[in-house]
Amino acid sequence: VRINVFEESSSQNCAKITNSAGEYTVTECTGQFSEDEDYTIGQLLQGNTGGIFEHDNGVTVIDVAEIRRHILAVKELERPYSWIAADISNNGLITTQDLAIITKVILGIGSFQQVPSWRFLPEYVLHPQFMFEPYFDNNPFTAMWYSPEGNRTYLASQSPSGKSYLDDITLNLLDPDVSMSANWSFRGIKTGDVNFNAAVSLPMLNEDYGYTFSADPHTCLETGQTAVVLVKANAPGKIDGYQMGIRFDEGAVQVLGYNQGDVSPFSPDNFGAANLNDGELRTMWIDYAGSPIVLNNTTKTLFKLHVKALRQVCDIADYIELDHTIIENLFYDPDLNLKEVSLALEVQAEEIKHKVLSVYPNPTNDAVAFDVELGEAADMTIQLLDGSNGSLSSSGSYSAGIHTISFASTSALQGSLLSYRVTIGNELYTGNIIKVN
Repeated sequence: VRINVFEESSSQNCAKITNSAGEYTVTECTGQFSEDEDYTIGQLLQGNTGGIFEHDNGVTVIDVAEIRRHILAVKELERPYSWIAADISNNGLITTQDLAIITKVILGIGSFQQVPSWRFLPEYVLHPQFMFEPYFDNNPFTAMWYSPEGNRTYLASQSPSGKSYLDDITLNLLDPDVSMSANWSFRGIKTGDVNFNAAVSLPMLNEDYGYTFSADPHTCLETGQTAVVLVKANAPGKIDGYQMGIRFDEGAVQVLGYNQGDVSPFSPDNFGAANLNDGELRTMWIDYAGSPIVLNNTTKTLFKLHVKALRQVCDIADYIELDHTIIENLFYDPDLNLKEVSLALEVQAEEIKHKVLSVYPNPTNDAVAFDVELGEAADMTIQLLDGSNGSLSSSGSYSAGIHTISFASTSALQGSLLSYRVTIGNELYTGNIIKVN
């Protein structure tokens, strides 16, 4: 971790890098504690990148599930540090907007914009001589630190001093407590990691929990032939959520897209295709409303991959496999325990005629649009639904090709989580839209 020690009188910066135990020597910057000199210390953001500062370090679908349970008032997150880790949007609230940002980070298609990857609480602010009121451990979002430099709240924008209590602090070398190492120390809080399992040293290695794909026998795909690959799961009981890193041989198989299987809600936003050209695909599923996938020893199709063979492919499992080095492959039950799941690939002849290409913006504060590709002329209905039986809809007959259907406003719908249903001929696509104020 890079720490900046700033000498106020000379405006000189002294950057220190902690060792593997998180220690640094402050006197290499300050000299002996014998002068009437002020030093400001805090995280050096410009240098804290890569490695343990990767935004997805320690952040998985299980963190999303724990935050979701907090939002739904099923089980509260641990105070105060999990609350701070969950506030991705840095507004002193924990909402579905935070879930949406974390999901994009896990899928490799987004990053934390409002907060850094790690936040550091100075130990100094917890010193008994100072007061947090209301008590920090009760609610970090409403607590105020009564600081000698001016009182500080969680949000710098609402703080009388213009600084958050998570920001840098200033120490005078003649302060009688300045020789205590705790006053130059920090507590690290990994953004998004509410269960505190982020790596704090290199190398960072993902766990391999043994999930693999088997494949049903299928007729060989010839060069240029397209097909649908069903990704199927079978397990006792229920799956509350999952994430997978899928590796495919980009010289043999081209992934053209993905579509809904038996699981709802479905959204193209469940997939991260940033490295698709390198043979990598990430996917994650969780229902923000709290409903699990009920299997009970039956087989369901989680989703469908639309593929094209670039050479003869006779066993799809030789070319599409799970790879925990992309992201950890995780399946868990409603109690957030890892779950044994049998996963299989089934190749079918091309059958999907239509695609929902994108739903945007998501999250949205009002308007929303759908890009839809029709393989042939068809009737299409799009419904937007809230949790209070409110709805908006658009219906019509459309020709083959790509169409954009827009809803100029969703103000008539209530709540922060909307669902959508796109019906095209006899194909149905569903998903969620997060609405923010």
